[in-house]
Amino acid sequence: MRRVEGGLWTVVLVGIGGDYPPTDEDEFVEFARSLHSPAIYEAIKDAEPVSPVYGYRRTANRRRRYDRARLPENFLVLGDAACVLNPSYGSGMTAAALSAEALDACLRESRRRGPVSHGFGRRFHKRQLRAVAPCWTLTANSDRQWASATPEELGPARRVLHRVSEEVMGLAVEREDVARALLETKNLLAPPSALLRPGILLPALWRAAFAPRTKPRDPREEESAWTSTPTGASTGSS
Repeated sequence: MRRVEGGLWTVVLVGIGGDYPPTDEDEFVEFARSLHSPAIYEAIKDAEPVSPVYGYRRTANRRRRYDRARLPENFLVLGDAACVLNPSYGSGMTAAALSAEALDACLRESRRRGPVSHGFGRRFHKRQLRAVAPCWTLTANSDRQWASATPEELGPARRVLHRVSEEVMGLAVEREDVARALLETKNLLAPPSALLRPGILLPALWRAAFAPRTKPRDPREEESAWTSTPTGASTGSS
């Protein structure tokens, strides 16, 4: 849920495994009511929609290895045509910008050598692959993790990763430095290793190993402390 220009709010609900947000306005609000936290439901239940609810389900990640393909000389493929990502993570524009930077670097190197040399396209596609690798890794690994019905379906290493990831998210709610590191990592302003520094990793590991796990509360059984409601809302589903 984000505030945008004109005093409006956008709301995006995401579902997996066939449990998708409906595009009917009333059912969309009820879907929000079913979440573990009542915050979004309380914020939108009395808000005035300013648009229909839009659904989007083309969320597959696709990376095409043009660095291995036989292409016409100097034929270049970049942006979404080379690597398209689940839009839920908001990494597509970043990947496209990284592709443009990779092309700029290749052209500058080529200019120093003289006319565009043989094999320019293959060199660019290899550089682009490395440039967008962080976007691909973060998105594909997260989707692979959520694709399982339960954490028990994951392998041992991924179960540990899933548990520690949950605790990092919990720390981000409590600590501004963790929230900042998480946002910088997700927006590729910092490498994933930023979340591995001792001040974040050690508390997450301790909580994953020793902290008791509580059952998520049902918002329909508890009264919410969230009382403020935006004056206007733009709703959307993904």
